[in-house]
Amino acid sequence: MYNKLIPWLEIIHGDVKPQNVLVFEDSPGIYIAKVADFGFSTHFYGEQNLISMPKSVPWSAPEHHHRYFCPQDAKAMDVYSFGMLCLWLLFGAESSETMTYPSGAANDAASFSFEARDWFQKGDLLLSWKRDRLLEWAIQQVSEDKHFTTEMVDKVTQFFRSSLCFDSQTRVLDWHYLLRLLALPQ
Repeated sequence: MYNKLIPWLEIIHGDVKPQNVLVFEDSPGIYIAKVADFGFSTHFYGEQNLISMPKSVPWSAPEHHHRYFCPQDAKAMDVYSFGMLCLWLLFGAESSETMTYPSGAANDAASFSFEARDWFQKGDLLLSWKRDRLLEWAIQQVSEDKHFTTEMVDKVTQFFRSSLCFDSQTRVLDWHYLLRLLALPQ
């Protein structure tokens, strides 16, 4: 996140998840979302700083480990968590919270749940989904959603390709670009 008051100081939130986003009605029919809980946030002055990132299952990036990260890697982790948050808002928040993977395989790896307790019980299942299935599943959900126009399908698909890719080095770290992809057409 870019700090407008002190441009040389940048902030990593470190714990982007639904519980840390407040949504309220600003005026009739206009809703505002604000990020909250900066308890794990970190500011840094240069790329040599090292940052400790918390692990919030299932919202954390697949490359998470319990050591320190350079700022670029920590930024990429925030982007991934934001992609997970948006995926949950679009396809998980009001559903049964369990989605079936398109393969239809009859094993545990064929379903995905946003419930953290499920991931503590199923071990490496989440990492398996994040490695190859989650992005594919998100794109399929977007393409099949009848509420999206063709333009919205293209933009939201690009958003997920930019934020939920397994390789952290290919994630887009430009928040202005990512948010423009999610903006509704005028």
